[in-house]
Amino acid sequence: MLNYSPETGRAGVLLRSIKAFGAVEKITIALLPTNLQVIEVAAAMQEDGAATWAVLLDHLQLPHLKHIPWWAHEEAIGDALMPKPPNRPSALAELVRAGVDEEVDREAIIDGLLSPSSGIFHKSHASLSVLFKLVAVRVQRLEKEDQAKFDKQRAASEADSKSGVPPANAKFRISTGRVCDQRHGKLDDDVARPPLEKRKLMSNRMTVYPTPVQADQIVGLLRSRTRSCVCIGWDERVFEGMLERRGVSVVAVDADTFQDADAYYERRIYCREVRRVGIDSLQLIVDPPATALIFVNGFLAHWEAYLAHYPQLPLVLIIGDDASTAKGHFPRPAELESRKGFRLLRRMAVDCHEAPPLTLAAYESVRS
Repeated sequence: MLNYSPETGRAGVLLRSIKAFGAVEKITIALLPTNLQVIEVAAAMQEDGAATWAVLLDHLQLPHLKHIPWWAHEEAIGDALMPKPPNRPSALAELVRAGVDEEVDREAIIDGLLSPSSGIFHKSHASLSVLFKLVAVRVQRLEKEDQAKFDKQRAASEADSKSGVPPANAKFRISTGRVCDQRHGKLDDDVARPPLEKRKLMSNRMTVYPTPVQADQIVGLLRSRTRSCVCIGWDERVFEGMLERRGVSVVAVDADTFQDADAYYERRIYCREVRRVGIDSLQLIVDPPATALIFVNGFLAHWEAYLAHYPQLPLVLIIGDDASTAKGHFPRPAELESRKGFRLLRRMAVDCHEAPPLTLAAYESVRS
């Protein structure tokens, strides 16, 4: 949007962009006065009141057509008349659908829409057609309505985040993910075959590899409250394979970052399969009241959206390191300790491959 101040003679362009989680960022870029020609359209477009279909129809002496819901046909008419040359037959056909029965009235409306807006609307620049003016006013009105809706949603989200889990963000889609062909290892009595590759020094990519006793304890906890689990992680998925060996129904989830499915082939996994979902999506959980959600030492920025979208989850497990300094290392095991709606059941150590143990924190949902 172009803003002009006649008092100071300054002009600037207001840019709006949608950031993560739907936030709106506004940036104003000042325009240098050199070779800048200011016209009245910027000010005129902000005066919505005069640019209406009612004013146009009064000017054309067609007040009997004011009852038509023109907003429902404006876009189709604009699509027909905006191009050069305008498609009059298509626009006339849309007017028929709108309920303009007389041909002479239809022709008068088309001529009026294509005429300069300065002859009908107050302070309109002569280079703008009536149709362009109407569309511009409509867009500006919709922008204001969208901004008002966003402000209301943001206020509600901020209020909810202070008292409990924030609402699921509308930008996330629900996805079943895709399963890409990957090399498979196997677990013989919980021993990885072939052996896991040697971990690179100083790498944050560690594989969660519990001892058999730890795995048995985790499975006992899961079976006491759920029938299945969804595990969101990014390693070789030995942990998920150990749960499967003990009869737990597991859906292993990871981010889908490559368009080419073959790019995942060299990544060996030790569970049955990994479902990959886009970064703008949440994995579908078929039966939330009977499913545990497990975050396995992940780097998931929108982890809270899962809790918000699936409030029926009875159990949430977080495996990670509260003291981690790695950027984006979320969630941490202690994330839900002070969060309304959750109660800490237990904390325990979980071993990793060639790395110090991590912490598992198990939370029970206590929402009323």
